[in-house]
Amino acid sequence: MRALLPILLFAMAARALAADDDAAALSLADQTAKTTQAASDWRAFGTMAVRVPPHRPGETARIAKVNVKAGRVCIARPLHGDRADPPSVMLTLVEVNEIDPPKGHTPIVWRLLTTLPVCGAPDEFAAANEIVQLYRLRWRIEQVFRATKSDGLQAAAATSNKTTPNLASPIRTD
Repeated sequence: MRALLPILLFAMAARALAADDDAAALSLADQTAKTTQAASDWRAFGTMAVRVPPHRPGETARIAKVNVKAGRVCIARPLHGDRADPPSVMLTLVEVNEIDPPKGHTPIVWRLLTTLPVCGAPDEFAAANEIVQLYRLRWRIEQVFRATKSDGLQAAAATSNKTTPNLASPIRTD
């Protein structure tokens, strides 16, 4: 049996929910349930502070106070998904909502789907907080990769030959 790697992703689009049991039939009302509505009745585990970097030139970083909720959701396979995939998959949904965002700022709403456990953990808030921190680290890594591709580091120019890039080639920083 293969060990499964933990998965953590940002749910950009609303995903359809399925019944907890793959064989169970969903009522018509349940068939329209989405991940965007799943946490509406869940209790908040607690609040935490999240540093929000500036989004545009001239903006300053800010600290956002957010509520953190989590629960188990059963995500349905997309209608046009590969039939070889299972009809549904059980995941943990961690939802982060900003409390009282500053005027002119869009409130933070993150819906993070993961295979990592939160519900039933000895300290559910700490487990949910860890998921949020892992997501923030993943985002930093993505920003670093974006920066290495930008004109600022000119990494693409340093390895632009058509053969396999020489990993020892210097990256220009001027």
